[in-house]
Amino acid sequence: MIIDLTKPIYAGMPVYPGDPEVKLESLASIKTDGYANALLSTSMHAGTHIDGLGHMLENQVSISNVPLSSLIGNAFVVDANKPIDILDVDFLIIKGQSKLDLAWVQSYLHKPLKAILIESDSPDESPYLVHKYLFSEGIYIVENLTNLEALPKNERFKLFIIPLKIVADSSPCRVFAEI
Repeated sequence: MIIDLTKPIYAGMPVYPGDPEVKLESLASIKTDGYANALLSTSMHAGTHIDGLGHMLENQVSISNVPLSSLIGNAFVVDANKPIDILDVDFLIIKGQSKLDLAWVQSYLHKPLKAILIESDSPDESPYLVHKYLFSEGIYIVENLTNLEALPKNERFKLFIIPLKIVADSSPCRVFAEI
């Protein structure tokens, strides 16, 4: 079974405060043009997206250069800011809308972890110490997940994070679990 954890992209969708509004407009329709086409205007941080290391660190590769093999692996769901005893996974999906405590992050989130995934639009607020710590450890952040209640509890599963091959610091992505 495949469980989609991605929020849809649509015009006027919620964005991080201060980010530009998402625009999705029709360029052509089947009725008038014989084909359909649309124009999308969005920041790389709208909807479900992966924050690349270059989001807050200098001299990092663009998200287009991140090998897909590093974005596919085993995952486990944990509760935000609660002790973790699972160590041998590639990804942690962190349930809860609360911001992450930096001391908790420094205690539990480190290599060989490849990425953390969260429900909210950010794991922290300015001055973004959680972001900076995770990026300095080489750990990506995927934000704005949905449908976490459909994931298994206390069980590993395969996870796929598929960003656009775009030359930018970060990218919208499709995230799904295979159970």
